[in-house]
Amino acid sequence: MKEALSQKAFTLIELMVSLAILAAISLATSRSLRSTAQLKNSLQGRIDRQATFRSAIRLIKRDIHLAFNHHDLTIDILKDIKSREKELLSGNNNNNNANNNNNNSTGTNPQNPSTDPSSSGNQNNNSSNNSANSNQSNVSLFNLEDYEKEIKDPTSFIGEKDELHFTNTNNIRISPDDLSSSQQEVGYFIKNCRNRLNPELSYNCLWRRTNKSIDDDVTQGGNEFVVLENVTVFKLRYFGEGKEDWQENWYSTNRGDDSTKDKFPDAVEVSIAFKQNDKLAEAVFVAKVAFPNNPEKKEENNLTSPGQFQ
Repeated sequence: MKEALSQKAFTLIELMVSLAILAAISLATSRSLRSTAQLKNSLQGRIDRQATFRSAIRLIKRDIHLAFNHHDLTIDILKDIKSREKELLSGNNNNNNANNNNNNSTGTNPQNPSTDPSSSGNQNNNSSNNSANSNQSNVSLFNLEDYEKEIKDPTSFIGEKDELHFTNTNNIRISPDDLSSSQQEVGYFIKNCRNRLNPELSYNCLWRRTNKSIDDDVTQGGNEFVVLENVTVFKLRYFGEGKEDWQENWYSTNRGDDSTKDKFPDAVEVSIAFKQNDKLAEAVFVAKVAFPNNPEKKEENNLTSPGQFQ
């Protein structure tokens, strides 16, 4: 009994020291776990932010890459026929004027024109000119003005400093029997939107608009959805043939100048930045238009008119 009572045990001081050491280890472990969780959340937020940003950039690049300026080839052919017709008619008029001047200068005998040796040649020339004029009257198979009013090319490109509207070939047909075109209207612009998690918060967002029905106004209609929330920067510049530097706007409509009217740009520079969880992500990139399908430069017409042989 005395031997059992004489065995040593932990003193109160030893227990307090052990508890203090255990508390310190537990505190260090909890801090380490908390730091690891915060780092994981930060990395996950950064990954999500970069993924959202890359998806938006990829979508913008693809839309601009597929921009396409459709124009009716029939109108181009009719315009070419009209221009050639005018040149031929102008040449025939010059030919008639030259023949009349020759008749006046040769001095034919009004009482007996058959005695004039040049009268038969002039009559032949006049008859050939009349036949040429009659043939020229049948050159135009269509009325170009009426055709242009009936058939219009609504595809256009309207680019501003902070918004963009154009047509491209990014429309995906749902079924093989779908009669819809592969073209659609696409627009990017800044507009206010509310936070999805907290509707009380609102900020500037980048919106994308698509419209499968192409009409005369490429800036309206269709469906809109948010591409990026809390956008702080969205700037656009344009470059194309006939321009020596980047432009702040581009109009293929009647608002444009000679180098932009009826033409799409070759490239678009996009500067964009947005905030997520108080972290800023920004980028500047150039999206190239793969095939703008702009009208070719018209070369001087070398078609020889009858008047050039005089």
